[in-house]
Amino acid sequence: MILSDLKSYLSERKCVPIADLMHHFGAEPDTVRAMLDHFITRGRVQRLDGGGACGGCNKCDAFALEFYTWVV
Repeated sequence: MILSDLKSYLSERKCVPIADLMHHFGAEPDTVRAMLDHFITRGRVQRLDGGGACGGCNKCDAFALEFYTWVV
């Protein structure tokens, strides 16, 4: 996975759970987060925590609730 691939994927889809990024790029969550941090520090990506919207039963996969969005 390279930064330009991640940028393209996020900018096309706008908002993506980390689970999708892990699956699409075949990478571990820490690797994906490290790549995302590059864009977060530049203000191009924001992390959205979806945990508050679910009601908190803790049955969801944590990766399904961790979203990232491309900032235009």
